[in-house]
Amino acid sequence: MTPSIKLHSITFAISTSIVFSIWTQLQKLQELNNVPTIIIGTLISLGIYRIISSTIIYFTHKSGWFKKQFLGNHYVEGTWAGFYIGVSGKQRFYIERFEQGIDTLIIRGTSFNEKSEFHSKWSTETVNMNITTGKISYMYEIESINEKSNNNGIAFLNIDRNNQYSEPNGFTGFTTDLHLGKRVKSKEIKVSNRCDFNEKKAIEIAKKLYKENMGKF
Repeated sequence: MTPSIKLHSITFAISTSIVFSIWTQLQKLQELNNVPTIIIGTLISLGIYRIISSTIIYFTHKSGWFKKQFLGNHYVEGTWAGFYIGVSGKQRFYIERFEQGIDTLIIRGTSFNEKSEFHSKWSTETVNMNITTGKISYMYEIESINEKSNNNGIAFLNIDRNNQYSEPNGFTGFTTDLHLGKRVKSKEIKVSNRCDFNEKKAIEIAKKLYKENMGKF
């Protein structure tokens, strides 16, 4: 169940229960006229539905704990650190910040060379995450220090997790900067549920991850 469907399902269930509990009071109006009863019942139902939906959305924005509980196995918000082997054959370390809403996901990434110097950055709002198949894919716009203009790329990643019902803890797969035309393998892990995790610490985690997996790439 996607987060948006979950939102509407929970809202519908709660609002239906509330409306049903007060419906007996509206029955008294039927003795006078059915039309006011129907109108009042409809307005109350819509009002309660909107209030509950808005409340859930509000708390997902204000409370990281509530958002994590609500999104469940779709929860990916936070800071991720990883590495890839570039087209030149050199290792690159990167940090990605996942900014997540109920039905939105924005990814902002930055890569660094072996000296921890800036290499490139990218972002995307068009993320397709399929929890059932355990895959995530997206197009991204990339800005590189070695290029005169921005370019586009595409990523196809497998979700690393304990099982289908647990939240993702890593991604492994391939990305391709279209102007370079060559796929590179990448691996990243989640380091924090916060998007403002310290950059230097995240880079160190990325380097450690590279050392642990360099023989597998």
